[in-house]
Amino acid sequence: MNHSEPLMTFQQETRSRTRKQSVKELFPTYLVDRWFPDAPEAAPLITRGAARAELARHYMENVAAATPGAIARLFGWRKDELEAAIGGLVERGAFVTGIQVEGARGDHIAAATLLKR
Repeated sequence: MNHSEPLMTFQQETRSRTRKQSVKELFPTYLVDRWFPDAPEAAPLITRGAARAELARHYMENVAAATPGAIARLFGWRKDELEAAIGGLVERGAFVTGIQVEGARGDHIAAATLLKR
């Protein structure tokens, strides 16, 4: 197989797909599906809510503090989805709410592991 074969096959297969998505957006998914056809079956099952909580946790461990609105905009979550993801993490003590960040407006959420004690 030559190096351009996956791209040529991909272009042929995607001609019938929606024009709303670009080749640049679809090609990585195509490659993963082609190279790892059993990946979805081998992956552990996780609910959308649990996935959102994990995304929020990882994000907050990297940015330290953010407003709820910033998190919702970043991930494209509705208010109820954000509240569910954040609420569970606050209950478990992973996040702290009501943090004031110098020079920034509004209450922030912070990863508890990154706060000074």
